[in-house]
Amino acid sequence: MTLSTEPRLSGRKTEFQKSGTSLVVCEGKSSLALMLLIAKDFQIPCHVVFDCDGGSDEKYHAEHIRDNNAIFQLMGRASLEGFPAAHVKEADLTAWVDTIEAVLEDEFGLDKLTFHQAGSDAVGYLKNSRKNPLFVAAAMKAAWDAGRRFSVVDDVVTNILK
Repeated sequence: MTLSTEPRLSGRKTEFQKSGTSLVVCEGKSSLALMLLIAKDFQIPCHVVFDCDGGSDEKYHAEHIRDNNAIFQLMGRASLEGFPAAHVKEADLTAWVDTIEAVLEDEFGLDKLTFHQAGSDAVGYLKNSRKNPLFVAAAMKAAWDAGRRFSVVDDVVTNILK
């Protein structure tokens, strides 16, 4: 949702649509790896965006490392492994060190609670609401209206549009 919200807020929605870009939500890295295999088999160009989950509970690290490595290898980046030290921002690959939610937290800055409230007002107080697309869109809109810009997300959209 973050990647579809930024073009709307920045006025690049039409450019995004004209590019023929489709966003495919995979609901997890294991599913992403499968979709990536299908895209590669059909020679469909893609820009892969995923969370490396570097800040996750240690009991899940082995699973995240396995999935991260599979995606990096499928994208021809075998030199990248496990949990990168910095965001990977390349022409066809974006991998957040932790999660997109953590990236947005940084972009929201000191007013993040205000923007989270806008998200909560949109969806209520659901479990894991910060992953809810409506929460994200409402929080980003509130931040945008307050003058915040999302440079990290903007970079991804710009790469996709190239």
